[in-house]
Amino acid sequence: LKLRSRGVRRPRAWLRRMASQECAPKICEANGQGTIWRTGSNPWPRGVTAPLYILLLLWFFMGVAIVSDIFMMAIEKVTSKKRRVFNPKKCRMVTVRVWNDTVANLSLMALGSSAPEILLNCIEIFFNDFTSGDLGPSTIVGSAAFNLLIISAVCVVSIPVGEVRVINDVTVFTVTATFSVFAYIWMLVIVTYVTEDVIDIWEGVLTFMFFPILILVAYAADRGYLSKGRKIETLRLVDGSIEDLNKEELAEMEHAIIREYGGGLTDHEIAHLVERKFGPHKSRAAYRVEATKAMHGQRRTSNTDEHLLSVMRRVSSQTSAQVVPIEEEVKVAYLEFLSAGYSVMEDIGTLKLPVLRKGFSGAQLSVEYASRDGTAVQGKDYEAVKGKLIFAPGEMKHIIEIGIMDDDVVEDKQAFYVDLSNAVSDQKGCEAHLGEHKTVTIQVVDDDDPGKLAFEAEELHVPEKKEDDTIISVTVLRKGGAKGAVTCRYYTEDDTAISGKDYEAVDGTLEFADRQCSAFFDVKIKAKGRYETSEMFRIYISEPAGGARLCKESDGGENSCICTVMIESNTEVKDQVDQLIKHLKVNWDSHAIGTHNYKEQFMAAIRIDMGDEEDAPKPGVTDWIMHVLTIPFKLFFAMIPPTDFCGGWLCFFSSLVFIGILTALIGDVANLVGCALGIPGPVTAITFVALGTSLPDTFASRSAAVQDEYADASIGNVTGSNSVNVFLGIGLPWMIAAIYWKAMGMDEEYMSRYPDVLLRYPEGGVFVVRGGTLKVSVIVFSAIAFAVIVMFFLRRRLGGGELGGPTVMKWIFATGLVCLWILYLAVASWQAIENKGPCD
Repeated sequence: LKLRSRGVRRPRAWLRRMASQECAPKICEANGQGTIWRTGSNPWPRGVTAPLYILLLLWFFMGVAIVSDIFMMAIEKVTSKKRRVFNPKKCRMVTVRVWNDTVANLSLMALGSSAPEILLNCIEIFFNDFTSGDLGPSTIVGSAAFNLLIISAVCVVSIPVGEVRVINDVTVFTVTATFSVFAYIWMLVIVTYVTEDVIDIWEGVLTFMFFPILILVAYAADRGYLSKGRKIETLRLVDGSIEDLNKEELAEMEHAIIREYGGGLTDHEIAHLVERKFGPHKSRAAYRVEATKAMHGQRRTSNTDEHLLSVMRRVSSQTSAQVVPIEEEVKVAYLEFLSAGYSVMEDIGTLKLPVLRKGFSGAQLSVEYASRDGTAVQGKDYEAVKGKLIFAPGEMKHIIEIGIMDDDVVEDKQAFYVDLSNAVSDQKGCEAHLGEHKTVTIQVVDDDDPGKLAFEAEELHVPEKKEDDTIISVTVLRKGGAKGAVTCRYYTEDDTAISGKDYEAVDGTLEFADRQCSAFFDVKIKAKGRYETSEMFRIYISEPAGGARLCKESDGGENSCICTVMIESNTEVKDQVDQLIKHLKVNWDSHAIGTHNYKEQFMAAIRIDMGDEEDAPKPGVTDWIMHVLTIPFKLFFAMIPPTDFCGGWLCFFSSLVFIGILTALIGDVANLVGCALGIPGPVTAITFVALGTSLPDTFASRSAAVQDEYADASIGNVTGSNSVNVFLGIGLPWMIAAIYWKAMGMDEEYMSRYPDVLLRYPEGGVFVVRGGTLKVSVIVFSAIAFAVIVMFFLRRRLGGGELGGPTVMKWIFATGLVCLWILYLAVASWQAIENKGPCD
């Protein structure tokens, strides 16, 4: 009825006549044409042109890889924007990125990585009268198969022997992996089952809307909203200007490295390890740009990453080697008094002073002792002693006995001393040293007062150790008497130093035995690395019992006594942090991507070796050949505005235009290759085009797998990119084309192009996507993708990680992935050849 209303008297006969019309000339035939390419009236024989077209296609692949990297540099500039915010945990302003890493990877980074595939489908539709072509959708599916199977296989076997890489953010990976399978199943559903061979507006809109939905769900997963616990933020540097770094944080990072790997590292090695452990994760753009520069004869960066990995392995081997020492370990024993002081009554008679052995107990030790006068005088107030103590192996304690003389004279408290000296060990390999309490003070008291309690020092300055925690002994004195056993409570209070982070809080009871005039307790100061800050906390004693009192002249008065502890930075740490900043600045400058001005861009295009460090590699013959082949592209793309202009956005849109131009040429040349070789367009798409556009990502993912601590930057990005290819590369152009045909309706050309569709949609005005070959390709890939993702999760559970592992197992797994890719190519190609139309 619709056709009759348009003046067609015999609709079915007209449809048969439209279907039997002659085919238009192919692009490689006389007067054939593509988006840009035009073939003359006397083309060369196909046997001659086919190799030339293949070489031309490869050359264009080099060019699109170069301009795509410029696009990635613009994206890196945009997504690396930072701002200063107040961090309540650190109580100071800190520098943070504006863009969340997951959002950046799934939006602009994915667009930059897959720009040729996405634009190929867009250009093919927009420049082909808003009709679907053979290359666009098939290239996206073929590229997804190459990414998931071949790139994953390369990453699995690239991990060094004995190492594994695991996905760090499993929740985000689960989200992107799920969407990567769902995207192609959804594509199959809308092409084949909902409205066969037709894309309605709502289907195109919904496909495109899955793109922001993916980003929102992945962001929620990244922030921890989809898992049991919120994501724990770790201390990590923000890349960018060295002036943005906080020196206190750098000191903490340096300390963590020294504590984990031990001393003996050079400043250069410490800088590399800090960059590895705490530095910003190298972005997808950085890996991509480095890989492409190496392919095209330009190496901007040096062997820094390889050197870093060698340092990591060397330090690890040294750490492991320490388990079995080469030389016999030196054993140490300490000899000291139990306490630094005692207070005794005149009528005690005999004072017993314990001398203790601490440390190694398997050797015989000796130590000399002797008394000396203070205000107390030997022969009048006490009996002088002098001698040597012999500690047999296993003996831990000796007693020195001193007689105290009692008299009837009223006198103030008097004191004398006993010293330990000349500690000796008779066993080779054991050293004897005097401990902290090598001198004891004995105060002789002639009254019955229990005494007053106070700190020996009201302020303690504790310099932080470079590597280990510091244990300080806090001494409490008992003054003016020592009659009976007394106790008091001791506890700590935060100030600028925070318990658990800067020191370990204590709360306990300190006991004094009868006639004991001093006691101590330990407090641990945590080593975290401090640059110039001085942090403090307080220690209190209170609640005296047993008749003792608190000294009211001390800090705190009668209710409590206060000792203020000042934790000070180590000057050696400060010097090392200053050196660390210098090395980090050199390292980050060498990894920076982007350009500042046109002069720099043209110089970079002309020069072959961009390495400016001492260990930068020298260009070889292959580098020179690749440089000569690609220098026309480099000079042409040097006209793109530098990344520093307009925050990178001007470079972003300009390079996108250049990618579009080159992608249009690639589409035409790919069709020329298929035409000259006599293979259908879908086969060309899943082989030549998919491989050429994905090859730079292969090298980038391999570098990420080897250099990065986790597998997220290598295979983790594959699933996200495959999802974005469908939602953006398919959803956007299909949505626009569906809206276009709904608005335009049908005309004579439309009716002649889709006579069979008019039988089902006689009103016309629908966007047609043939599902024949595409359907089989998507079905095979979806099944393979689901199986591979399950296998990756099994590798994580059984082998400890997604990448690497035992040599035999990882090669078997990688070989299986390659076989699955070959199977996909075989089935999809066979189906495309079987379904060749009369004009193919």
